[in-house]
Amino acid sequence: MQNPAKGTEPSPDRRRKARYAISPSFPLKVVLALPDEDGDSWKDWSATLVDLSATGAHVEVSMAAVAYPESHCRLKLSLGTFKLEIPGTIAHFICSARLAVGGMQFSFPSQGIEKTYHKVLEPAIIGATLAPVEVSQENSVRYREEYVGKLSARLAIWRERRESPVVGFDFRMNRYGVEADREPGGDASARLALKFKLGAAEETTGSGSQPPLTGVQIQEARWLYRLAASNLSAAVAPEVRKLLLSLV
Repeated sequence: MQNPAKGTEPSPDRRRKARYAISPSFPLKVVLALPDEDGDSWKDWSATLVDLSATGAHVEVSMAAVAYPESHCRLKLSLGTFKLEIPGTIAHFICSARLAVGGMQFSFPSQGIEKTYHKVLEPAIIGATLAPVEVSQENSVRYREEYVGKLSARLAIWRERRESPVVGFDFRMNRYGVEADREPGGDASARLALKFKLGAAEETTGSGSQPPLTGVQIQEARWLYRLAASNLSAAVAPEVRKLLLSLV
């Protein structure tokens, strides 16, 4: 197996699943663990996520790191008490003048590890795929903007007028939703308060009211919002991205 030379083209990407770009504001700490030349010990390299898919990841690491196609690796993700380590193999590893860029293919050792990984992938997909859609302003008291994405994601933004600051939003994220609103004439400098609820896929039908979320559900909804709001696509207006990120 040859050492990949600087500027060498990567081998064909074996990942056939859709890849989703990861924003620099994504809060997870990322480490790529690589074995030494003898394979007797491992070294952790601080890394930056470039994209994620259902079966792999693309990361940037220090140019001092060395890896070869088909060699083993481990991707470590953490945030607070959340810890996840995913073993895999290197698909390609290219060195540039400033850093190394590597693609890895996951080898999930259990369904539990794969399910835990989807707690990261799901909100990343929701944020990365949001794109604006046309909205009718007919019979609307406030000016409304909407973005839709994968996994039943829908973000509605309200303004008093088209050029006015955002006064509220409703963000549906598959199982959960979060909303925030400022009463007309309210203090424009006051921080919006988030209210978590069930998402469109879980809403109560008919005339029954929605039951309050349990403590566990609120934690799940807050996690989903934090990661999704930290990975909003460039198609979302900068002002909206800044607002949602400030509330995580």
